[in-house]
Amino acid sequence: MGSSDGVIRVLITDDHPVMRDGLRAAIAQEADMEVVGEAADGAEAIERYRALQPDVTLIDLQMPNVDGLEAIQAIRADYPQAVMVVLTTFPGDARVTRAMKRRDFLSAEIRLPRRDPACGAGGRGRAPRGGRRSGAEHCQSPGFGIADAA
Repeated sequence: MGSSDGVIRVLITDDHPVMRDGLRAAIAQEADMEVVGEAADGAEAIERYRALQPDVTLIDLQMPNVDGLEAIQAIRADYPQAVMVVLTTFPGDARVTRAMKRRDFLSAEIRLPRRDPACGAGGRGRAPRGGRRSGAEHCQSPGFGIADAA
């Protein structure tokens, strides 16, 4: 998986621009990932997948025109190796199981780790509350200043 330079190419498919913006911003923080395209509905997702053949597709199930489930089925008919990550606010949704055929999925209710603002802009950081490390150790440790999700 990944391009020849080791970068994971991601297609974002969601009908909500704010969700696409947030995912794009989160992926932009990762050195080994890049967003290669976006789609606002399932029909556009199918078209973009065929044109771009990304390594990973993040796809919402509830979209106008062609929904995510139909898009996944159409894409996998031509590209059975397609890696799809379903985004849904309904973790018990039976459609997720059908879409993924018992593969893993992410609920839209997950929380991405947050970067600790004390580590930004070359700051020396501050020791996390209750922590045993100094601020500088905290910001240089594995996880680079990722604050615990609330």
